[in-house]
Amino acid sequence: MQARLEAYQEYIQSLDTQLREEMSRHAPLYGAGLDALSMTELETISRIHEEGLRQIHTIQQQRKGSPLSSPIMSPHTLPPHNHGLYPNAPPQVAVGLPPSIMPNGVGMHHSNGHVNGAMGPWYNHK
Repeated sequence: MQARLEAYQEYIQSLDTQLREEMSRHAPLYGAGLDALSMTELETISRIHEEGLRQIHTIQQQRKGSPLSSPIMSPHTLPPHNHGLYPNAPPQVAVGLPPSIMPNGVGMHHSNGHVNGAMGPWYNHK
């Protein structure tokens, strides 16, 4: 019985460690820990958010039924999603606060063991 308890405690500790690592990788996407990032990482985050905002504005205009009068909003003028981190588009990220900021401290866990379905670091660790 004692051995099982210790095994469970070790497992819980490993899950806690993995969760903290995952949160630290995703925190800058929510604006936390930006001071610790390099200029390259800050530029990458900026590009990701700018591309996302352009896509959001395009979708909003399409849903309103308005023609895309601005060349900036045209999907044909959007830059390609190849910004050095992902071969195509960035992975899907759940919208909301990171688990460390959520009132009950509970994140969305998926069957792959990652929070919000992430498979690895969102930026290159150099």
